[in-house]
Formats: sequence, C-alpha cells, structure tokens
Amino acid sequence: MEPEETWRDIRESGVFDEFYFLAIALILAFGIIQTTGAIMDTDKPVVTVVSCSMYPQYDVGDVIVVQGEEFDDIEEGDVIVYDAESEESEIPIIHRVTVKRENSLETQGDNTRGQHEFEKNITADQIYGKSAFKIPKVGLVKILAMDLVGFSGDRPLVLDSTPDCYRV
Repeated sequence: MEPEETWRDIRESGVFDEFYFLAIALILAFGIIQTTGAIMDTDKPVVTVVSCSMYPQYDVGDVIVVQGEEFDDIEEGDVIVYDAESEESEIPIIHRVTVKRENSLETQGDNTRGQHEFEKNITADQIYGKSAFKIPKVGLVKILAMDLVGFSGDRPLVLDSTPDCYRV
C-alpha cells in the first residue's frame, strides 16, 4: 500500500479527526490554565473540591477560582488554597484561616470537628491564594474521569466515589 493511500484511509476513517480534536482540546485546556494562572497570579488558578470539609459553602465538584495573594494580605476568616507539606496527596487543601501569626497561619474546614496536624503551621510558600469565586458542580466531570482511571483511590473503574455532603 502506498503511503498516500494509507493517509487517505486514515482521514476517511475519522481517526485523524478524533485525534485532531483531542489534540486541540488539550492544547486549549493547558493554554487556558496557564493564561488564567498568569492573570490570577498563582500556580493553581482553578481547584476542584473533592471532600465535604468546607460544606455547605463549597460542595464536592465545585470548581474554585484562586486569586494569588501576598501572605500579609491574608486575614483570619479568608478561605485559602494551599499544599499540605506533610500530606502525600498532591490535591490542594481548601480551608478557612482560623489563626494568623507573623510567619504562619492555621486553617480548618468549616465542616470538620477538629484540626489536622497539617493545618497548624502553614507558611507563605505553601499558599496558592484565596478563593475568588466558585463554579458549582463543574468539577464533577474531573472527579468522574479520575474515578474511571483509578486516581481517586485504590480501585480503578469506580463509578462515582464522590461523598454525599448532605448526609455528613
């Protein structure tokens, strides 16, 4: 078979169109994230809520848009997004500031009974910024995709491992 015929077969089968669409979608998604990060002055401009710790203000599947913020401008009562240094998870934490000190702060989820150890000494280098606004439930698509490929737990192909915050 000639290379020209093979290329024509691929084009006619629709495989090329599907690959092309996927490539363009990925390029646009990463470009939008990078552009949004530059505009919002943060490395994590959008974060998906994956637990009930901030319910009812933020529910599982809500997407939080994060505004980068200087440590000095963060106040008690603000909802911030940060990495927990002691946690092995790469999922950012979205919690409310309960105590602010000169060089660190403490947080706690609105819907949690106590404070975790990783919430007791958060420094400026861990903080991505403050919650600017939320987009309800859009992140459920991401959570479902993570479930299907097995990134949300120890079992792949779980259909909907999202907790029901109404009953927590």
